[in-house]
Amino acid sequence: MKLLIDANRTNHAPWIEQAEKLWDLGPVALVTDGTEPTDYLLLVDGAKTNHRQREVQRAVMSCWAGADGILASGHLPDNVPIIRAMDDGMALGMRDYVVGAFLHHVGRFNSHKKHMQNASWQPQQPQLAHGMKIAILGYGRLGKFVGDTLQALGCNIHGVVRKTKPNHESSAVIHEFTNWQGALEGAGALINLLPSTAQTEQLVASDMLNHLADGAVFINAGRGATLREDSLIPWLEKHPENEAILDVFTTEPLPKDHPFWQHPNILVTPHVASCSRPEWTLPELFSRARQHAGGCHIAGIVRREQGY
Repeated sequence: MKLLIDANRTNHAPWIEQAEKLWDLGPVALVTDGTEPTDYLLLVDGAKTNHRQREVQRAVMSCWAGADGILASGHLPDNVPIIRAMDDGMALGMRDYVVGAFLHHVGRFNSHKKHMQNASWQPQQPQLAHGMKIAILGYGRLGKFVGDTLQALGCNIHGVVRKTKPNHESSAVIHEFTNWQGALEGAGALINLLPSTAQTEQLVASDMLNHLADGAVFINAGRGATLREDSLIPWLEKHPENEAILDVFTTEPLPKDHPFWQHPNILVTPHVASCSRPEWTLPELFSRARQHAGGCHIAGIVRREQGY
């Protein structure tokens, strides 16, 4: 079965090399135009070519967990399954980012940095992670990975999901979105891992943030469009001990004149929380593709109508 790769030969050389080495179902080639037929189409970094007229017999494979970008591009043929990445490397990266951001806040490192700039010795007692209530919006695979690690630190995890599943294997307290208030009330941290869909657009706003405890941190590592950005700074101004650590934004790159850059209680990172890595992503993605080619039901098929 033929694999076409939509990638830049220079920028994505490690991906191309790894794909050529691992794909054992048939020939491998790079995309040269928008019409050559194929069995599987691999998108390394989104749809750089318009594939709407391409005949894709089996499926599109995306090397990223999120599907909002490739769906919004309009560059994919209709009615072709999209297999998204869901390897452990991305889960580990998300865990490292979120837990690191949380501990940065708990240890008051932002405050220490401010005092350091003035050579001012100002001891401040750190918060304790143990016993702290943490709300996680989007408690799927990545959310549970993050939550399990925070539970190991003694945190009380409250996950918010679109719909609870029978026999949900988690020691966290699970809330449906109709009861998000119960998850957020008095939480010392709100971690947003929601995908970008019509239902989640600007969902995180003042009404949610105001349920958090004083001294809380908001960590956004899901999608920028899920936050109503103009609600964040008023929340921080009202609660000067609160902080926000943001990895995703409505517009990326974040414009140079955006007020988030200058706010002392906001830390901006450039969408690096959960990166795909060829040595992690491709073996797992191709393993599911082999199962798919054999007619098996597989996890990670994008539900286009839901946007993820």
